[in-house]
Amino acid sequence: MKKIIVLFLFSTLGTNIHAQFVTVYTYDRYYAILDSLLVVFRINIEKDLALSGYSFSKQPSDNIHTETNGFILEVFFMPKHSSIIAFSGTTSSMINNYSKQYRGFRFVKRAYFDTFRNYTQDNNKLPYDIIDYFKFRFITYYDNSPNNHAIYGEYKFRLNEDKQFEVSEKKVEILSDRDAIVRKYQSTF
Repeated sequence: MKKIIVLFLFSTLGTNIHAQFVTVYTYDRYYAILDSLLVVFRINIEKDLALSGYSFSKQPSDNIHTETNGFILEVFFMPKHSSIIAFSGTTSSMINNYSKQYRGFRFVKRAYFDTFRNYTQDNNKLPYDIIDYFKFRFITYYDNSPNNHAIYGEYKFRLNEDKQFEVSEKKVEILSDRDAIVRKYQSTF
């Protein structure tokens, strides 16, 4: 009889542990909003760059390297905490920073990010009250660029009174040789 009870308890415990791994909270709305943010920011950046005579390359270049095809999206909260929420084409040190940004004694930072993510997931909109601004950094080729030229941009987006994002600060730099591209990539990404 004891063996049956022990087996029953272990099977129940095993089922409970398995159920915890299977029940995963998905952030579909959260990722949909992140994708929308990326599109909105890219459109605003393209419009801004068009005023300077530049545009993102529509055709992939034959010599695209990781260094010339990357971006980082970071959200800054009101009391000067920030979290990287999206990136692509970054260095392994940036990937390590991203995965370490919520570990350790950063309880307040983690609380802001969790509030941001959960509010976005539950309400299908951004928590405008805690967001100060977004910073979008990128490095990429531009149309009609000479060989080994790239464009680096750093844009800050703030919300206006109509809850629309507008460029509050920008820094655009043309990188004119391969060494400049690699230096900027390694220092920023």
